[in-house]
Amino acid sequence: MLFVSASFAQRNDKDKDEAEKCPEPIYKASEVTRKAKITHVDDPDFTKDAWQHGIKGRVVIRAVLCANGHVTNIEVVKGLAYGLTENALKTMPQMKFRPAQKDGHPVSVVIVREFSFGEN
Repeated sequence: MLFVSASFAQRNDKDKDEAEKCPEPIYKASEVTRKAKITHVDDPDFTKDAWQHGIKGRVVIRAVLCANGHVTNIEVVKGLAYGLTENALKTMPQMKFRPAQKDGHPVSVVIVREFSFGEN
């Protein structure tokens, strides 16, 4: 029974890894016929520490909006201190979007998303 449980857990991890991968190829926004449309994204919270230290600026994140509806390959291009980068990163996997299209078919596309903290 232990072997079955371990095997099942291993299969679930493999399924999760497969779900988090984007179908190839991954396009730039300029290469698609219809850009991805973000339909929902949460605003990251401003942390108390950042507020107390007067931190202002932008967090810039690059990610892939996959044709299968997942957000993957999330990486920080420019971060901020005191938890602001971490809070921006937390919002990315929950982002909802309509996938980009190329020639009428959903495709994966790279995006750059900026989150502004304390700026107008």
